[in-house]
Amino acid sequence: MTGGTTKAHIVRAALEGVCYSCRDIIETMEMDSGIKVRNIKADGNMSKNSFLLQFMSDILGVSVERPKNFEITALGAAYLVGLATGYWESRQEIKSLRATDREFKPTMEKVKADALHNAWKEAVKRSLNWTRNISA
Repeated sequence: MTGGTTKAHIVRAALEGVCYSCRDIIETMEMDSGIKVRNIKADGNMSKNSFLLQFMSDILGVSVERPKNFEITALGAAYLVGLATGYWESRQEIKSLRATDREFKPTMEKVKADALHNAWKEAVKRSLNWTRNISA
């Protein structure tokens, strides 16, 4: 940070950090499961941020879908109850109810996305234990 750092810089760094963390988690999941993630379906208030979802798509190298209904997480629980009670006959019927607002596709070259992610991992590594020599 410098004297020229603004609130916008800090917000952008936080949003980018979310995407880098998601990539770390997804890469671990893929290694553990042997299953490649082909797309992401986002929801919640953060999914209203188009910059976040586009950067996530770029860093992950997969499409990211934003639903028309941002608060679909709670709705998912209701869908499960409806499925269990026979209100809906199948998961396919429930999937047909999901309406997509926008799909974000990767636009960044993989080499650049990898370089950004590697720089972020290096920055995180350098920040570890930085307070160990400070006495209280």
